[in-house]
Amino acid sequence: MSVNEPKIEIIDKQATTAVVRTSFSSDKINVDWHTHPEFEILYIIEGFGSRIIGDSVSSFGEGMLMLIGSNVPHLIKSDAKSIKNKQLIFQFSEKLIAKDILYFEEFKSISTLIYNSYYGIDFPIEFSKSLLNKLINLTNIKSEKVVSNLFEILEDLSLCDNYTTVTTLPYKTDNTENTRIGKVYNYVLNNYMQEITVDKAAKLLNLSKPAFCNYFKKKVNKRFTEFVNEIRINKACILLKETDKNISEISYEVGFVNISYFNRYFLKLKNITPLKYRINKSMSL
Repeated sequence: MSVNEPKIEIIDKQATTAVVRTSFSSDKINVDWHTHPEFEILYIIEGFGSRIIGDSVSSFGEGMLMLIGSNVPHLIKSDAKSIKNKQLIFQFSEKLIAKDILYFEEFKSISTLIYNSYYGIDFPIEFSKSLLNKLINLTNIKSEKVVSNLFEILEDLSLCDNYTTVTTLPYKTDNTENTRIGKVYNYVLNNYMQEITVDKAAKLLNLSKPAFCNYFKKKVNKRFTEFVNEIRINKACILLKETDKNISEISYEVGFVNISYFNRYFLKLKNITPLKYRINKSMSL
């Protein structure tokens, strides 16, 4: 495997274990671009930061619940200001979701949920919080009850009528797919507050500038500069919500050198001004 391919994560489990249950606490989350054959349910109890699922760039925060399909590449990094981070993670074998089972009428809604998981799924915050006790219980119950409880949770998720998919296309990366995007993602996430150039990104992959631009557009379905600005805007959203810094200061901190351009791009991406975004978030707390 090339060093630039998404890391294939080997889930540490016994061969006979269908569901891996993890309650994870740390001062930071730093999960690089990776993929694994297991489906993943991820609940954020504490913490905030940035994530990438497929071609979707966004932020995450407390109370978020997501479902990530088998072999869908993803990356999750807590913000430097997020000093308490806690997650519940459930990774379950794709063998549990046998196609023959999903053909039955009783599994119709779960079948749709599983299909949509290849786009990545976000669930509404209030709905997500209503499932927290069930998720906590799933981490603690005896192993013989895990699968039945998991399917109960999957049914709950499938009946949510306003969950959202996060990518523009379904992602299902196999082990032979030659994608080197992860190295670029990590470069941008680690340096977004500084000057980032196409030339530097191209050198990471030993490509010419035109070849890199074509490669990135083909793989991510957006231009490299658009991706960088999305990272910066989502970092700004975190600062608008979590700090009292003024908007001009935030714009420079996340890498914009022109406040007017920051305001225009924020409005373009979020359909709201930075000030109104801050006001709305403060009212929802």
